[in-house]
Amino acid sequence: MTLPLLLLGLLWVIPPAQAADIPLGTVVRFNTLCATCHEGECSGRLSFDLGIQASENHIRRHAGDVDRNVWRDLASLLAHTKQACAYYPMAVDIPEGRHWNPERLAALHNAKENAWFIPLGLLPAGRYRATLGMSGQMEGIAQIVSASFDIADFPLQCADKGQIAFFFVVNRSSVHYLRFKSGKGQTLTSLNIQAVD
Repeated sequence: MTLPLLLLGLLWVIPPAQAADIPLGTVVRFNTLCATCHEGECSGRLSFDLGIQASENHIRRHAGDVDRNVWRDLASLLAHTKQACAYYPMAVDIPEGRHWNPERLAALHNAKENAWFIPLGLLPAGRYRATLGMSGQMEGIAQIVSASFDIADFPLQCADKGQIAFFFVVNRSSVHYLRFKSGKGQTLTSLNIQAVD
């Protein structure tokens, strides 16, 4: 067996890094706070030759005085984003019908910044309607983000509690995410993603 075939065979034996290696809450916090500045900064923008210690001041300046384990995880997420040019895998199932209820959304919420990072899964090319439900007056920014960091912004404002919707287009089949940041005291209670004609 040649070396390339042997290596290919090993890929099926060695499991990939588990998404559970870093707590989901830390991944959500990174993707709602840190990633907004570091998305798409692939390789070369920050040297990791000195190890994660070199990023400590940067992380603490933006994330605050975090626990040492959280700091290490944030540094690992920063390195992953820059080196893999991708989001860290999230151990989250996409709900049937792409309908997120309050319990599912709570796991994807960064309470400190009142922001959510929601994996939408693989979306085929087409037009979609996103409907967001809120517990109070809605004001915020929704972003649809592709796995290759293409971002479309949708400012949202609604005087009454309830629902608000917007449409977005997926140009080519890809994994997508919804990032939503809202004012303090407002809670995202539901999310529906539907393909439309």
